Amino acid sequence: MGLLRKIDGGWVGIATGHTYLAPRECEQSAEAQERKYARTLPFTMPKDVKPGSADEARLRMQEEALTNVERSDFQDTVLAYQEFLARNPEYIGTGAAGDRNAEQLSEYFAMHGKKFVRMNDAIVPLATSAEQWQEAYDWKLAMGSVEVNSSAMEARKQLKAKEAAQAAVTREFSEDEDYSNLSLEQIAERARGRR
Repeated sequence: MGLLRKIDGGWVGIATGHTYLAPRECEQSAEAQERKYARTLPFTMPKDVKPGSADEARLRMQEEALTNVERSDFQDTVLAYQEFLARNPEYIGTGAAGDRNAEQLSEYFAMHGKKFVRMNDAIVPLATSAEQWQEAYDWKLAMGSVEVNSSAMEARKQLKAKEAAQAAVTREFSEDEDYSNLSLEQIAERARGRR
């Protein structure tokens, strides 16, 4: 699903920030509620555009030129991109490096046949899920084509390594296994992942 982020016990909506808890709400219901809200979001101008200017008129014409499907896909793309940025704080999305990174990701989307639209004087791929952005980013990162904030990347790697080590050490016992006939040493070995 494109407009939800999985959390323990449910999901968080990307558009609203609302927390949906299972079993009260199912994933499809939460997605439908987020999509309904996302459709109500107004078209927003870039911050440096003055109301009533020629730039505003040109950008409004670009927005009106989109079909209803493209407009809906564009809203989903904006939300998916925001979710992708939240998941990848090391990604540089602004400045000259951000422009080069955007070109690299756009190249990936073009290779995979994504549709592009002109919006806010930019050519934007209609990649409507954070997973699509993540896939493109991972591909380009592996090729060394994307610039990243090295300190944030190192912190992310350390966090992943810590989580992997913790998961290996704190393996949960299966409830169907019978531990009553095992010694404490055997139970400790199973907890460490050794059989």
